[in-house]
Amino acid sequence: MSIATGYATIALMLAGRLVFQYLGWGVAAATTPLVMAVTGGAFFAFSLSGAPETATLGVYAGAVTQARPAAARCLLAVEQG
Repeated sequence: MSIATGYATIALMLAGRLVFQYLGWGVAAATTPLVMAVTGGAFFAFSLSGAPETATLGVYAGAVTQARPAAARCLLAVEQG
């Protein structure tokens, strides 16, 4: 999970300035809740489906749900520091 968070942090550092510059603060602020809602919903849908085939998809959705906000926190700590 730490490696995924590190990769996501690097990607956000590269894309973050472009998002702020071209799309504005509102879009940048809305991305984390949007990603959390979509991936969290996917995680619960896959988990509650009961089919073993969807368990892997649920694991991936849960990993994205955890890595993306952690990367955003790391990015904000770097930007402020």
